[in-house]
Amino acid sequence: MTGNPLVKPYDPAWADWFSALREVLAEALGDACLSIEHVGSTSVPGLAAKAIIDIDIVFPLGGLDGVIERLAAVGYVHAGDRGIAGRESFDLIDAQRKANLPSHHLYACPEGNAELARHIFLREWLKRHPDDVAEYARKKFLLAELCDHDRRLYADVKAVALDRFFQRILASHSGEVQSGQ
Repeated sequence: MTGNPLVKPYDPAWADWFSALREVLAEALGDACLSIEHVGSTSVPGLAAKAIIDIDIVFPLGGLDGVIERLAAVGYVHAGDRGIAGRESFDLIDAQRKANLPSHHLYACPEGNAELARHIFLREWLKRHPDDVAEYARKKFLLAELCDHDRRLYADVKAVALDRFFQRILASHSGEVQSGQ
């Protein structure tokens, strides 16, 4: 194991990191977005994670151009959907901002998007099911160890290795996910 593990125990500071990022994004986006959601493992109290904040900007249907324009003004570049239809990715290229903001992944999804609904559902599910949080954390620590804490290898393997875990949750509640409950 390396001295700087890839997956870390939950850190309450992650909520503060999101708040700082949300403030910057909300100011830049104004009425171009409907909400800014903290998603992914760092959004679930008690869940181990990579110390990278995942954010989904929710925008009105047809509003992607406005999001792209406003994010460009604060140093982000639109990077396309990266293979997930309806979830647009953004990279922070402004070096000064990058140095002053917490590490994060930024996505934008139109309201009603299936990927957005999945993110929100899983976040809320895990917040209410500590046994699943513990199981997910165990699996993540094991995978990180097996991948020798290599970030790229971990990301490639994680999607496949943990797919069954998420499919079990999503399959038993597919109506809730589709309706955004």
